[in-house]
Amino acid sequence: MAQYPDSIKHTEDTYKYSNTADTIYQTTGYGLTLYAAPDPVYSPSYDGTGARGAGLSTQSQWRWVYGADFATGTEVKDWANENWVVLADTVLPAVGSSRTFWVAERFGAANCAGAAQSKTVSVVQVPSITVFEGQNTGSVWTQVTAGTEYRYCGENVRDEIGITISETGSSAAMQNYTYGITVSRTAYDGNLAPIVGQTDVDVTGTYGKTANLASMVNGLTQTFNMNTANLLMYTNSGNKYATKYVFQLTANSLYSQTSRVSQARAGVAVSGFAVPATTVTYWLYPTPTTGPIYHIANSYAF
Repeated sequence: MAQYPDSIKHTEDTYKYSNTADTIYQTTGYGLTLYAAPDPVYSPSYDGTGARGAGLSTQSQWRWVYGADFATGTEVKDWANENWVVLADTVLPAVGSSRTFWVAERFGAANCAGAAQSKTVSVVQVPSITVFEGQNTGSVWTQVTAGTEYRYCGENVRDEIGITISETGSSAAMQNYTYGITVSRTAYDGNLAPIVGQTDVDVTGTYGKTANLASMVNGLTQTFNMNTANLLMYTNSGNKYATKYVFQLTANSLYSQTSRVSQARAGVAVSGFAVPATTVTYWLYPTPTTGPIYHIANSYAF
């Protein structure tokens, strides 16, 4: 007995298509392709792994529309011996809106059409980071500028950076994100002049992070804890110097689950989105050692 395929991955496709009861959440600006499983009796040779169209009955046709139902819907693709449709991004609705697409199969010679199947596509705004601010965790730091610059007399301390992400129209279950944070360190001498060779030293490996597509974190509000490493002053020959750390989001490093799968559906390379140029700066200052008091001794020898 002929059966529907478990999944579809034609030679033209990079990713596997499956039959899941999901609303499709698609990032704005990216189109996608949909397949309708052909009637297994009319197209018993179809298995979804060859070239598109391979194994389809020459008499089978499909028509795609969008709207409240198939009968009154706006046509996207007229009857054709093709069980797929490529939806351009211009056919999708505005951000935060949904559109239901319908397809029906008919046996062309007899003009017998089956009941239509539907799939809803909900369009999501591209992800963005709206807040990137130091939190002054534990009120350890002295505030220079709220959220963006702090100072501390000493070392071996750290802070948390609060991050707020916006992705209008996204599903809560898919609100998973990753991003990169680069960190630079500059050391200064006693006149607060940068020390040669110690300007904008990249210390991302110790204090920052790279965007990790394999382990996105859920939530529109997130906290970065400086990789759990405490900030230390630059030390040379046993002397500690004033040190500045600058935390900044890595350019084009924001990824979301929704945008990643949307790019895959569109058949384009996975790429990150722009982030604000906001920085958070932390200054560490050595606490001076107060020296002894000098005076003319009572026993001064004239």
